[in-house]
Amino acid sequence: VLFTGRLATPTKLAMALRIAQLQDSPYVAAHVERLLRATPSGLVLAERLRTGRTQELPATDRLALRYADLLTSDIHGVDDQTFRAVRGEFNDAEIVELTIVTAFFNYFTRFTEGLGLPVEAWVLDAAAKPVLPAATMESTARVALATDAELKSAAELGGRLAASGGGVAN
Repeated sequence: VLFTGRLATPTKLAMALRIAQLQDSPYVAAHVERLLRATPSGLVLAERLRTGRTQELPATDRLALRYADLLTSDIHGVDDQTFRAVRGEFNDAEIVELTIVTAFFNYFTRFTEGLGLPVEAWVLDAAAKPVLPAATMESTARVALATDAELKSAAELGGRLAASGGGVAN
């Protein structure tokens, strides 16, 4: 959920932290914030979320956080205007990823709070930063969803092949 896919890991961690804040989950918030402290961009995201200064974040991060906020408060909470804005910044694969991150951390915060997990002292040690391989912080999706234009083009090609008596042999 965090270290693969098209979206930047710090953005997904910021979404997770925001969800933990909304769900009042100190356990998940502490662990996610620890991971955010591992990179310079993560430090900025964590500080902006902690101080409520999200308007200072890049537009794509603000939009990802808004998407997570809306889906966390209501599964049908993403209005058409917001979805158009999301669609303008993210492709289909990234929208799926935004939704998976949001759904996973909504589940995970409820799971940890349901168990009553205490925050371990070592997690709160600001000097203890996890070491994350650089490759995990920025990755490219192995598979992307086909666009509407690609699907339309394939359907048209299939129609032309069928009309000409050609096609794929079974």
